[in-house]
Amino acid sequence: MLNEHHIEISFEEFIRNYSFINSLFSPLENFEGFQFGPKSFEMDFLRSYDPAYIWSKIINEDGDTVIISGFDEYEGIAFYISSEPVLHNTRVLVKLD
Repeated sequence: MLNEHHIEISFEEFIRNYSFINSLFSPLENFEGFQFGPKSFEMDFLRSYDPAYIWSKIINEDGDTVIISGFDEYEGIAFYISSEPVLHNTRVLVKLD
């Protein structure tokens, strides 16, 4: 995307700067009950949200597990929904190491 702004933050900054809605489907799973899985009924629920509020956990080209802003329904292994949107034309990468 032209003029897209890329930001890289730590997991601690991610938790400090964003709040998340609880998963209705797996409240006792990782990340304190905020994680949505790639199951079909959960994906249908996620598709109903504006992608500016969705975060996708993926394995990047280097083999590292990271969280990215936006809804990556093809590469996503887990998803989170924040209460705050990511700004238009902004891509956030959360390093988990």
